[in-house]
Amino acid sequence: MCRILILLNQLPLQYINKFLLQSVTNKNTPGLENNRDFNFHLDGYGFIFYYNNKISIYKSSLLYKNDLNFNFIKEKFDKSNIIIGHIRATKTEFIDNICYNNTHPFWFENNYWCHNGSISPFEEKYFLQFINQKYKKSIKGNTDSEILFYIFLSIKDKVDNIEKTWNNFFELLSQFKSAISANIVYCNDNYIYISRFINNDEIPPSLYFDNKLMIISSEPISDNYTLLQKNIYLKYNIQEKILKIVDFNYNTNL
Repeated sequence: MCRILILLNQLPLQYINKFLLQSVTNKNTPGLENNRDFNFHLDGYGFIFYYNNKISIYKSSLLYKNDLNFNFIKEKFDKSNIIIGHIRATKTEFIDNICYNNTHPFWFENNYWCHNGSISPFEEKYFLQFINQKYKKSIKGNTDSEILFYIFLSIKDKVDNIEKTWNNFFELLSQFKSAISANIVYCNDNYIYISRFINNDEIPPSLYFDNKLMIISSEPISDNYTLLQKNIYLKYNIQEKILKIVDFNYNTNL
């Protein structure tokens, strides 16, 4: 599985470094031993940066240490008041899927998306039926993560309300027969949503919260952290700087 990071405060570079080191070290998931969490995340990385009410992104299919652009990207860390990071790990049998188009984040217009999790089994043709035709030509890779993104946007077109879209999306996931683990980050100009979710009785990938430094991460990168409960989400209002933690109220045993 992948690793995700959300910094809702401007913090020293050491926290970004701790996150990136998860690419090349064994997992550290206190209070949780879960085979959904992998050791090593060598298959690409990406960041979303908020600065002066503008969003920019960078991603690469390379390990960050092997990316010649990384020093340029580091300059953005000190200038960004919100940073969202993703480092990718794919299964050995899917090694040929390591490419730019499969690397997170995914984006469409002012919608941005990172995913830590999987759909198993994943039959792409089945899930494509839930995507509006106008988005199908925008699918560039072959990951379940990107398919989930466009399912979300297809629901958004019908609802045109982010909160309701988010809830309708996860309610739909709870109804699929495939096992879907979905630690997801969705963001736009106004809101950031983060989930820790799975649609069955299993354990979702790890996700921790430091409520003092305002860090949400797949592995702790500070001394103050709490393992977030299963099937909850966090909603952050960017303009008002208000964070809420909400339970999903779905029957996830369908």
